[in-house]
Amino acid sequence: MLKLPTVLFENENGIATITMNIPEKGNPVSGNSLSNDIEYCIDECAADQSVRVVILRGAGKNFSVGGDINWMKDALDSGKEIDYEPILKGWQGVLTKFKTLRKPIIASIQGAAAGGGLGLALACDFRIATEKSKFVAAQTNIGLVPDMGCAYNLVQMVGASKALELMITGKIITGQEALDLGIVSQAVPVEQLESATMELANKLAKGHTVAYGALKAMVYSISYGGYAMNFQNEVEFIEKCSKTEDHQESVEAFLEKRLPVLTGK
Repeated sequence: MLKLPTVLFENENGIATITMNIPEKGNPVSGNSLSNDIEYCIDECAADQSVRVVILRGAGKNFSVGGDINWMKDALDSGKEIDYEPILKGWQGVLTKFKTLRKPIIASIQGAAAGGGLGLALACDFRIATEKSKFVAAQTNIGLVPDMGCAYNLVQMVGASKALELMITGKIITGQEALDLGIVSQAVPVEQLESATMELANKLAKGHTVAYGALKAMVYSISYGGYAMNFQNEVEFIEKCSKTEDHQESVEAFLEKRLPVLTGK
C-alpha cells in the first residue's frame, strides 16, 4: 500500500483502490492536496496495465462532505478572499481524467457525498451506495453554485428540471432515493457495501478491459461534449458568488447551526 498525504493507494488482483484518507474532517475537497494525490493515483492506474478497474472510497464515516466550511470561515474572517480558480482547475483536471481513463471507476459511497464530494462521486462510472447514504448538492446552501461537475452530471442523469430542483433546494436524498432517480447503480444495506463493491470490481477486473475503455470513450464523447465549458462556467460563477454578503452570512450560519438571514447581496 502506498500512503500519500491525503490518500491511501493499493493495487491487488487488477483492482486499484484509492481511499481518501482525511476521516477526521470527512474527506473535504478544499485546497489542492487531495486533488493532487488522487490525480497521481489516476495517472498510475492509466500507466499500469495490471490495473483493470478502480475503486474510489472515503475513510471513516463519509465518502466526502465536500468543502471545508471552517476553512472558508477562517479565510472570510481574515478578510482574505479565497482564490477558487486554482482549486477548481486542479479538480477539473482530475475529473476530466476520470472520464478519459480507459478503465472503469467505481465510487463506493458510505455516509455523505455532499457538495464537491457529490461531484467527485458523479464523475465516476459506477456508484454503489448504502440505503442510508446521503447525497446533497450543498453549495447553494452557502450561497455558491455547484462545482466539480455537479450541475453537468446531474442534468445528464436526472434531467434539467429535477437537477435544478435538487441543486436550488439543497435537498438531501438517501441512497435509495438516489437509486430511484438513477444517480447510483446500487443501494445496499450498510453492512453489504464492501461486498457489493468488490463483487462489481471483480467482475469488471475479469472482463474485457479494452472494450470497456473504448465504450467509455464512445459514451462520454456523445454525452459530455459540454464538459469543458461547464468547468469554465464554474470558475466564473463561484468567484462571483464567493464575494457576496449572503455567502459570508451563510457560512457563519452553517457553523452556528442557525438559519441565515439573506439579503440578496
